[in-house]
Amino acid sequence: MRIVDYETFIRMPSGTIFAPWTPCTTLEEPEIKVDHGWEYTDDSGNARWMFDGTCVVMPRPVECDGFDFGECESEFFYYDGDSTDASEYKMFLIYEEDDINNIIKILEWAKKGCPGDGPEQALRGEK
Repeated sequence: MRIVDYETFIRMPSGTIFAPWTPCTTLEEPEIKVDHGWEYTDDSGNARWMFDGTCVVMPRPVECDGFDFGECESEFFYYDGDSTDASEYKMFLIYEEDDINNIIKILEWAKKGCPGDGPEQALRGEK
């Protein structure tokens, strides 16, 4: 993982997995930045970098579902989270390739019923 500032974050490529950060905690759930962005110049000649589009990492119940016990349909929610939304945060936690691979290992371990003595075995690749 690494922590970056707003200006660095908004210029990161699509596929970046991130969460707004303040020391010791994430401020929102992790999301995927799905748009690299572009430089926008207003009529006054002021240029700034913008992006438009994020997707939640964890699925959520589809709209109008999940209000009662039992099964509910889920979806990965893609929306127009953008550079303006992100501007309210100063720090961003960026999940790098090793972090993502470890998340996959832990989810596979959970899917198998959490065998063994703990997640450390799954992270080491032990059965």
